[in-house]
Amino acid sequence: MGNLRRKHAKPTFVENPPPMTQVLYLDPHFRPYPHLAELRAETFRFAGGEPHVKLPPGAPLAGGRVIVAQRARDWNDLGLIAVAVDALRRAGVARLELLLPYFPGARQDRVMVAGEPLTVRVYADFVNALALD
Repeated sequence: MGNLRRKHAKPTFVENPPPMTQVLYLDPHFRPYPHLAELRAETFRFAGGEPHVKLPPGAPLAGGRVIVAQRARDWNDLGLIAVAVDALRRAGVARLELLLPYFPGARQDRVMVAGEPLTVRVYADFVNALALD
């Protein structure tokens, strides 16, 4: 075989690299994406029980993609998702996704007795109103 010379390709630079995907874990014991970058945020509840989220100052979020991962057990967990989504939108996140493996209220898929709410529908309407990707 003859002497093969490889041509070196010129490096190409992307003006706007694709945004990084980060995961915001709202449940500290639920980490389904170990291979993705974690967006560390502070979460807590005020004395009255209201959920609150503080994103890290200067986090590279604008134009990016964030997956919010939460094992929601009740209405308070859905509230935490809602305030997290609002904070992320205000930070300029372009694509927001939600991983919610358990849906609170899913066991009540029909009204059994007149006068009862259809809880699963109330929760679903709430999550859908967040307009996630």
